[in-house]
Amino acid sequence: MARISFIGLGAMGLRMATRLAETDGIELTVYDLDPARMASLEGKARLATSIADAAAGAEGIFSVVPADQHTLAVVGELEKVIQPGQAFVDFSTIGPATIEAVGRRLAEKGAQTISAGMTKSLTGAATGTLSLFVGGPDEIPAALKPAFDAMASDIMMVGSLGAAKALKLVNNMVVATLDVAMTEALALGAQFGIPFEQVTGALAAGGGDNWPLHNHIVPHVLPDVLGPGFFGTRFLMKDLKLYTAFARSQNLPAFFAGAGLAAYRGAAAHGFGEHYHMIIVRWYERGARVGERPASPLPDGLSAAEVTARLVAGVAAIQALVSAEALRILARMGLGQKAAAFYLDSGSAGNDSLRALVRTLEGGNEEAVTPARLLADLDQVAALADKADVPGAVFEVGRHLAASLIDRHGEVTDLWRIAAA
Repeated sequence: MARISFIGLGAMGLRMATRLAETDGIELTVYDLDPARMASLEGKARLATSIADAAAGAEGIFSVVPADQHTLAVVGELEKVIQPGQAFVDFSTIGPATIEAVGRRLAEKGAQTISAGMTKSLTGAATGTLSLFVGGPDEIPAALKPAFDAMASDIMMVGSLGAAKALKLVNNMVVATLDVAMTEALALGAQFGIPFEQVTGALAAGGGDNWPLHNHIVPHVLPDVLGPGFFGTRFLMKDLKLYTAFARSQNLPAFFAGAGLAAYRGAAAHGFGEHYHMIIVRWYERGARVGERPASPLPDGLSAAEVTARLVAGVAAIQALVSAEALRILARMGLGQKAAAFYLDSGSAGNDSLRALVRTLEGGNEEAVTPARLLADLDQVAALADKADVPGAVFEVGRHLAASLIDRHGEVTDLWRIAAA
């Protein structure tokens, strides 16, 4: 029997712990500060009275808590009782520097630290289909393998403790950017009288396809399932702040994270802080009074299908730019382009741009993605936003980023070569 303790029974942790409790061959102990959360696992797991009690006799001590300070608090308690040979596995979304410091502290006690960044959200946690970026060891210790297999369908060993957390932060930054770009495109299309379903269908078919489209937009935005109980606005704001701090530590800008953070702050100001983060679509609609004012006439000479195609091209341009930003910062963590693209595409940041890059690196003959082409596509979206009086903030950020790339690298340099520089 694999002896596992699980600390932190929030939205993700409770679902993950439940999977472990229902898996043969795992003896589970759980602990949370909220007794009501533990009570839901009574009869399925041993309910610990403290972190020290949870850790006693465990081969693996798993932790999923909200932020860096909570992980450090857990580790502070573990340092008092952890034994040589035990492993601490942190699944929290925290900074790379924090998990590296944790690793050093627990190594002094003879204990192993494993860093895990998880993607694919609540559904993945509930169904055991998470994608995990795992750092620290070269392979999952045999005693812990049944637990990892119960929780995840994709387990990627990515190197250092910090690399796993960096991948998670970058993944969430890409996801947030894609969510913002798609919701801005939906609001812009709606102001021209184009139904959400027409835009999402075109995105899926036209080079703007991505994991968040099928797992955030279609099941939540289209049917208006945007209330509390899912990954909330304030949690995503926390992750974007962590990414921004990480980017700053690497002396790199965080243009898209900044734009996304500003938008999510606006959503929180409207009372949506605890709602599912895709409530951002309501922020854009309210800000532009979409649905409150008459629909804008289509631009002269353009059909609804042509406007939709321009929106798709704009989202695809943002997708390419944010993916390039992701690869550039991950290179600072020692991850090559192909590995970084593969890891991200295997998680919730998966998108057409990353897949095209992988095909290119494997010898495929993909069309070059140039700053000039991206700027032209984004200029067309900006013209639509002007016509409809809809902000289009993330597309403006993309325009200026593409223009700066032209200034530094020329109009026709392939974006992926720039990202590798």
